[in-house]
Amino acid sequence: MPTYEYDCTDCGAFTAVRPMAEFRDPHPCPKCTTPSPRVTLTVPALHGMFTAPSSAGKTLRMQSCCGGGCSCS
Repeated sequence: MPTYEYDCTDCGAFTAVRPMAEFRDPHPCPKCTTPSPRVTLTVPALHGMFTAPSSAGKTLRMQSCCGGGCSCS
């Protein structure tokens, strides 16, 4: 599920993990429960090296964009 950022007029910004079907709906502030509008969609940065075990027990090294192996470069 994506993480959305909301802005409470009294308490300030906060984030909440919600289903995409509810992205337009206000979310209650965790401090004061005031329904707050969504500001932006926050997505994690996926860059650098990732490792994953292979079925043979060896560690596979994978690079994400733009470390090569994709069509964006």
